[in-house]
This record gives sequence, C-alpha cells and structure tokens, in this order.
Amino acid sequence: MRKCFAVCLPSLLCTAVTACLCGFLLSLAATARAAAPGAVPGSAADPLVTQAWVEEYVQKSFAPLNERLSQMEQKLGSRVYIVLTIGGGQALINGKAVSIPAPPQIMGAGYTMVPARFIGEALGLKVDWQAAGRRVIFSGQGQNIVLTIDSTTATINGQPYVMPMAPLIAGGYTLVHARFVGEAFHCKVEWDPLTRQVTISN
Repeated sequence: MRKCFAVCLPSLLCTAVTACLCGFLLSLAATARAAAPGAVPGSAADPLVTQAWVEEYVQKSFAPLNERLSQMEQKLGSRVYIVLTIGGGQALINGKAVSIPAPPQIMGAGYTMVPARFIGEALGLKVDWQAAGRRVIFSGQGQNIVLTIDSTTATINGQPYVMPMAPLIAGGYTLVHARFVGEAFHCKVEWDPLTRQVTISN
C-alpha cells in the first residue's frame, strides 16, 4: 500500500495542479475576449490563451515541482520493510517472500542472529568479507561498520562500540546481531514474541 501511495501521490498532485491552472487561464482568456468584442483573436485587445500555450506554460513552470515530486517518489520507493521469523527459511522484504540462506536464530541471552550478507543486502548495503581478519564490513548510507568474528567490539565510522553478541560462523554462514546492524543504520527494529518475528524498517 505504501508503494502504491508513493507512486500515485506525485501523479495526482501534478494532475490536480495542472487542471486548476488550465481552468484559471482559460477562464481568464474568456473574460478578456468578452471584454473586447470584435477584437482580432490573439491581438493585444484579445489576449487569446490557446491550449498549446497553456501546456507549454505549465510544463515550464512546473518542471521544478515535477523534479521534486520525482525525488520524493524515489525516496519513498527506497524504503525497506523486512520481516524475519525465527527458524523460518523465508523472509519478507516489502511484502515479497524471499529465501534466506540460514534461518534466523535466537542465541546467547536472547539475541536474534541473522546471516550477515542477507540482512546487509536487504537493507541496500554493500557487504564485504575479509578472510584474513575474519571481518565482515557493511557500507552505505554514509556509514561504514566493521564486525569481527567472535569479538563483541565493532567499529562504526572508525569509532569502537560494544555489541551484546559477537558475530559467529555457523553452518558456513556469518551470523550477526540483527538489532545492532539495523540500528547502526538508523533502522527501527521490533520484536514480536507471539509470532517470534523481527521487523526491520527504515
């Protein structure tokens, strides 16, 4: 529904504004002609406003508005809503079901761990693996986050932070703490104990 609203809003706004402006200008033209009966159409005495002129005027005048609306549409369209279910083999990304390589798990003192590359790419981030240092690096949105396997110390843009649960490798996949990664990129992270689901949204 959000996506539909994001796509339709700019179009509806543009249509409404254009219709109002066209009606006003054509009404103005009719008034001018009525005030100068017998005048030659298009002369100074009869400033006839044609549909072509109105369309050209609207296009030029509203080009900045159209650009702004397009930017708003792109921004709304880039929002992400992720739903992860503990033990589930699928996740929902903006309502679309996608396979997840390793099911989310609850580990330690109740921390949800998810595959690093999956969660990073779902959030639109670049994810790199440094085998030598056993590090996973998330970058994007002006942030650079480095996590080290089996270490609770992470760095965000070079600054150290302590995580509640260290990244680990299980079944050949690097698992990271979902809330830490999500919140590090300014996302809202929620837990529903009834459905055992984690939602991450920006």
